[in-house]
Amino acid sequence: MEVDMVTVGLYKSNTIISKLIRWQTRGKYSHAALHFGGDKVAVEAWHKGGVQKGPVGHLHANGTQIDIYDIKRFFFEDVVEAYATEQVGKPYDFTMVARFMSRRGESSRSKEKLFCSELVFDALNKGGLNLFKKTRGWEVSPDLLKRSPYLSYSHTIIVGED
Repeated sequence: MEVDMVTVGLYKSNTIISKLIRWQTRGKYSHAALHFGGDKVAVEAWHKGGVQKGPVGHLHANGTQIDIYDIKRFFFEDVVEAYATEQVGKPYDFTMVARFMSRRGESSRSKEKLFCSELVFDALNKGGLNLFKKTRGWEVSPDLLKRSPYLSYSHTIIVGED
């Protein structure tokens, strides 16, 4: 796929897990994904099936709100897309989500596994954009991503509405 635009999708869902994530992080977002090609394709770490690539919203229930954030700084879009695609098939990191929720440090059992906002952060970092100084991907929640000075709200997509 030719990369013509990379954006960050921050998701609001009403599932129990999503509500717990939002409660723990004191934020409004419970999921994050990278979007490519004008919000047509997403690469995301999902609790059912690990890192996946497909149409934006394909893993989410109708009515899920996705706030789209443009990236306001130079980075290598092709490197971000290549790194994200290389992660497809890796398992979801349940251990780090639990440790993230309990605010413990990184687990050695988490190597080669990813959770959603970690994937977004790490891919952008590989592409030359460090969203936060002195921060590692496993420390970043979906809601924290919106606080980066390099992300700017653009528009909202509702899954199931064309």
